[in-house]
Amino acid sequence: MTDRQALAAIRRAWDHEQLIHVASLFFAVRAGLKARKLSIFRNRDQRRDEFVSFRAPTSIDPSVAVPELREVLDWVAANPNGDKASLLAALAPADAPAERQEAVRTQLAFAIDRGAVLEFASGPLVLGASLLPSGQQSR
Repeated sequence: MTDRQALAAIRRAWDHEQLIHVASLFFAVRAGLKARKLSIFRNRDQRRDEFVSFRAPTSIDPSVAVPELREVLDWVAANPNGDKASLLAALAPADAPAERQEAVRTQLAFAIDRGAVLEFASGPLVLGASLLPSGQQSR
């Protein structure tokens, strides 16, 4: 066995050990999070990152929503990874009436509180429905 082969074998063993250690740590933490009634979900992209939230992702049927909420949901669906400031600038610009701005802010807060829109710590807004397992119905 050459030095390169030994180094490659050690590197493969180290990488494998790191994967096992991280996974076992995550499963230990997951039980504690679930016991505290926190929602754990995976993103549906290729990386399949896991996230923790105080609300489980849900969906709201836009056809039965008030107009401002429908606009918020439609904007988030049309602008993946858009942020709150962009949404407010698009739906309730500074020159819009104060009632309109307040209505959009209120409906966005409602959608975030219900889990229909998730706001990540780094800023992006994502529809909760896009994170639901296949076949889960609108509420």
